[in-house]
Amino acid sequence: MTSRMAAMWFFRRSPVRIFRNDDGMKPAPMIPISVIVTAPHGISKCLIPPEFFAAAGDESLELIFADAGEKYEDQSRPGLKHLNVRAAGLFAMLQAGLQRARNDWILMIEDHGRPLPGLLDTYRAAITANPEVDLLFGGVENMTSVSPWSYASFFYNKLEYWPSARLEPKVPSLANLVVRRAAIVPSELAQDGGFQFGTYPRLLAAGRMLYCPEAVLDHVRWFTFRSALTTSFHAARAVTSSDRASGSGRTMLNRLLRDGLVAAYGFTYHPWRMMRGLRGTSQDSWLMGLRMAAIGLIRAAGMLWAHIAGAGNSAVQVSADDLRRNSKQ
Repeated sequence: MTSRMAAMWFFRRSPVRIFRNDDGMKPAPMIPISVIVTAPHGISKCLIPPEFFAAAGDESLELIFADAGEKYEDQSRPGLKHLNVRAAGLFAMLQAGLQRARNDWILMIEDHGRPLPGLLDTYRAAITANPEVDLLFGGVENMTSVSPWSYASFFYNKLEYWPSARLEPKVPSLANLVVRRAAIVPSELAQDGGFQFGTYPRLLAAGRMLYCPEAVLDHVRWFTFRSALTTSFHAARAVTSSDRASGSGRTMLNRLLRDGLVAAYGFTYHPWRMMRGLRGTSQDSWLMGLRMAAIGLIRAAGMLWAHIAGAGNSAVQVSADDLRRNSKQ
């Protein structure tokens, strides 16, 4: 989550509208969707289910893998585009996919997201029932990464989207999001980070979005104590630096004050606010609150360091840490 997103999360008072598929027994309309998968470690590390690969090639589904891995061998075929974006950061991978997508509706997920059954059907039903909406986002599960620090990292960033918490999110989750291609203006489509720092806040401010809790994916990211804290630091540093570079129009002092407030909120109030959503679940414990507070504190340090020393190699470190964790599972 960027500092800007966190600030919007804090100040936005009302939840977005919710879509529940009461007609779930009916076949969903086959609205064409392009799926962009950001793959920093290559196509072979992605958790896309076999049925997605089988359906790619049909006019209703296009798969786009933005592959930043070191070993690239083109696996493109009808319905599947395999893009070589070696050593690119997340924002560049996403922009490459957006520029190549053929369909007007685009689903964005990451290589460690495993779509669960019914995800595409729910989105298609929601699009049909809500023609005025430009952005839809779904729920996020934690079915696979069940270590204590994996849960803490998941809750800190994704608790609002966890079905068991029964919460109503105020902003979209970038882990599981569908956007109308026509809602992205050309300047945002061309600029690195244009979606995150242009399209996303613009649509958020306009309220043209919908939460679809029945469109769910499993967020597979295994963390230990060390990897949870180091990844949180580098992620906060990299994203804060990208936010600054996007040219938000604020002075350096205003950005520093804003990020300082967001950082303080992130390790003081935010973890304990999250604990209210865990009441009655198996993860409700004061130790979980302390883990989330530790993550918030190290994220605050990363945000501050971004203002002092810039991005450094934090984007690379996040991907390297992720690869090391995946190789041990």
